[in-house]
Amino acid sequence: MIKAIIFDLGGVLFNDGTGKFAKFLEGKYGISPADTRAFLVSKVGDKYYKGLVSVEEFWEQFKSTLKVEEDSEDLSLKWINSYDLNQDTLDLIEKLSKDYDVYYLSDNVKDRVRVTESKYDFLKHFKEGIFSCDVGMRKPEPQIYNLALEMTNTKPEE
Repeated sequence: MIKAIIFDLGGVLFNDGTGKFAKFLEGKYGISPADTRAFLVSKVGDKYYKGLVSVEEFWEQFKSTLKVEEDSEDLSLKWINSYDLNQDTLDLIEKLSKDYDVYYLSDNVKDRVRVTESKYDFLKHFKEGIFSCDVGMRKPEPQIYNLALEMTNTKPEE
């Protein structure tokens, strides 16, 4: 019996904002989207998503590695504002939450959470959730899924 449903946010409740941001960088700087994504999963990108490096440190490393000459805050806002709400998914979450506890599990960074929540007020649609930046781990690390199961008080099959 299903007791809880857990949604990802990026690419599910929100469009693939990173892909949109990568296309912007490709057009402006000639950086391949693969290189942008590779940086986001690099050691410093991983630490950023886990909340272990500051936003400033992340963007300085990003600019240095990918040879981007742009203000860090502008880059950060461009990336964050590339995320748009998927209304169909939100409608599904609202429908499901009538019969199930609905949660989120998201690899995310504090600034993006703050801005997207301010813009879309989406957290109210979930009972609770986990952001990687708050727990110092991210998908696909088994520990973050175990934490989600503890939070929902369910077994994987539920």
